[in-house]
Amino acid sequence: MWVLLVAVTGFATISTFAVLQPEQSGRWRQAFLKAAIVHGVAIVLVTELLSVWQALTFLTIAGFWLVGAIVAGFSLVRVSIRRSQRQVGNQLRHQRWRLAAQWQAMPLLERISAIGIVTTLLITLLTALVAVPNNWDAMVYHMPRVMHWIQNRTVAHYPSVEVRQLAFMPGAGYVISHLQLLAGGDRFANMPQWFAFLGCVLGTSLIAEQVSGKRTAWIAALGCASLPMAVMQSTTPQTDLFTAFWLLCLAYFVLRPYPGQPLSSPKHQSMVGPAQDAAWVAAALGLGIVSKPTAWIFSIPLVGIFGLRLLYHAWRSRNPLVAIIQAGITTAIISLVSLVPALPSFWRNIQTFGSFTGGSHGTTNEQLGLVTLVSNLLKNLASNLPIPGFWHWIDSIHTHWLQVSLDDQRFTLGLSPLTAPFSSPTKALFKVVAPHEDVVGYPVHLLLFGMAAVALAWQWGHLLRERYRNDEQWLPSKPCFDVMIGQYPHLITLIGLSTVVVINFLLVCLLLKWQPWINRLLLPIAVLAIPVIAYYVASWQAPWRTLLVSGLSAMAVIYALMPMRHPLIPLPVPSSEQSPSILTLTRQQMYFSGARKDLAVPYQRAVDAVQTMGCTRLGLVLGTEAWEYPFWILLKAALAQPIHIQHLNVQNPSKWLIPKGEPASICAVVAIDTTIVPDLPGIALLPVLTTDHVTVYRAHVN
Repeated sequence: MWVLLVAVTGFATISTFAVLQPEQSGRWRQAFLKAAIVHGVAIVLVTELLSVWQALTFLTIAGFWLVGAIVAGFSLVRVSIRRSQRQVGNQLRHQRWRLAAQWQAMPLLERISAIGIVTTLLITLLTALVAVPNNWDAMVYHMPRVMHWIQNRTVAHYPSVEVRQLAFMPGAGYVISHLQLLAGGDRFANMPQWFAFLGCVLGTSLIAEQVSGKRTAWIAALGCASLPMAVMQSTTPQTDLFTAFWLLCLAYFVLRPYPGQPLSSPKHQSMVGPAQDAAWVAAALGLGIVSKPTAWIFSIPLVGIFGLRLLYHAWRSRNPLVAIIQAGITTAIISLVSLVPALPSFWRNIQTFGSFTGGSHGTTNEQLGLVTLVSNLLKNLASNLPIPGFWHWIDSIHTHWLQVSLDDQRFTLGLSPLTAPFSSPTKALFKVVAPHEDVVGYPVHLLLFGMAAVALAWQWGHLLRERYRNDEQWLPSKPCFDVMIGQYPHLITLIGLSTVVVINFLLVCLLLKWQPWINRLLLPIAVLAIPVIAYYVASWQAPWRTLLVSGLSAMAVIYALMPMRHPLIPLPVPSSEQSPSILTLTRQQMYFSGARKDLAVPYQRAVDAVQTMGCTRLGLVLGTEAWEYPFWILLKAALAQPIHIQHLNVQNPSKWLIPKGEPASICAVVAIDTTIVPDLPGIALLPVLTTDHVTVYRAHVN
């Protein structure tokens, strides 16, 4: 299979970076992060370049990955020769024996963590490979735009009823399109998010280990592997976990210490040297931006910390004015360079919509201020804490203190459980813990982070009080700050990371409207909080640590087995979105086994009608939130010839774009909304099939 080229290239690249690193703990995890960044940048640049010449085809993508495999393999051989073939060969050959020895020496706590992590990763990998992409957003715009790109052989904008297919950042879609072309189908469409899940597990453990020692690494890895939303997202083709991974890479290169210096060393540097990691910081930030607009928000405090670390480093060797100028210029350059991967997308949005973001899409708050911040903060907490009566208490605060409606549309998108016709406070409590990839919350991890942040604040305050008590003349000046950094580098880093988490949460509350699926958007924050939680849990007494680790392992495995829309073991609940086990379904059945079971029969009847007409050039008329992607899959399976699909009745600015096929060549029109009557100038439409959800027309030239 041509997809193996991706695996070979990835393995060779990771091995190359690992060989280049000195023999130290965490070098393979660091190599994974670096290889992912290199591959991410390469995929974005190659996809954009091929799109310029409308050359996004199987041959060009296969050629790219073939060249990549050759270059990565040659690089691995070259660095291996440079580092001594015998040494490298022995390292790779005896890796499994070292792992076996490490397993024998592991304490019980780490063994439980390892079993939970590996089991969760294997279960989610199986689900990601077996299940089809049947997530709501994937059906509406994530996967359809990939099909249009492949059809048009370019990622250029096209006339589309669904604006999100055009305006939303395309980074994850580029990876899926490569896999789609190489595999000839969507068998690997869920894999980008699964690899992001694996990367988050490795990255959080790496940060925890380098900040507070090896004993926290396994706890951090398990903490990330047991994040309910991360487990749910790892088997879908969405972008939230994908974005969280790039932001975690950014956090790692912003916060990591210099290699070769132990954390306890008085000479420990609390910053990342600009010449050493600036390129990695810029690349990780750029990949986050090109993946999802929320990366802008989450990167603000991280870039700020990076600038402060640059300033501190320059301050030690230069005068203050030069240090400030150098740190400011370096941070500005990195921020500008990080925009490069997203510039083509920005330019297309400006040309089509007049805005580099393609508009606000109704998700940003229309009113900023304390009322907005408090309202969304309370609602975001309620979306993660299954406390009976919490929503009623919040409603009372809105009525009597904030004096605004709980569902004020200036800072709310959708309806709260108190007023939503399809929900209730009781159901809202169930949704916080239900294995649903759009709404499941983080109750355990939220409570753990809250306790960890309080413990860190108390510990830091205690150290400052002790310092002042021992030296009454001590002031928080630069020399004293140097002493504190030298003595307590791990606390400085953990407090910085905790500050990033809190600031990001407040920024989300202030800038983004509350929405029923807000927990998806909060996933990067939850991932960044894991190293702080791991440090706190590592300080517990052994019996309590073992109990928590066992509980998190069990929780991770249960969530991995039971994602509501594509479970291996279905939940016995009467939910309209509960799917049977994917092991009992065909791939075609899985597209409709979750949220839209009612579309299976109408879509198949529509495809049968098109097949009877022998038509391969189709026009689609879509309504709001229409599921377009299953129609592509069913048509491709039914028709032996290549098909061409374009949107009709487009009412947004993309209607002025020129489609690849002329409307006169369309021989059939499918309306996936029976309330919309298609209108094709010069084309007569004759209905041949009408169902509850789909109408099929035969097209004739007048």
